[in-house]
Amino acid sequence: MREFLEAFVMVFVGEMGDKSQFLALAFATTYAAVLAGLVIYTLVQNKKARKEGE
Repeated sequence: MREFLEAFVMVFVGEMGDKSQFLALAFATTYAAVLAGLVIYTLVQNKKARKEGE
């Protein structure tokens, strides 16, 4: 039983990012400011990742 609970917790924690993305998508379809924030955030993070990769 312990192994099952450990696996469940690990998968649950690993999927949290997916749930956050679905929530952001739901808000973005309703609020234009959320969509603009997501685009800006994505561009900034992409630029940071490219800079660190050099």
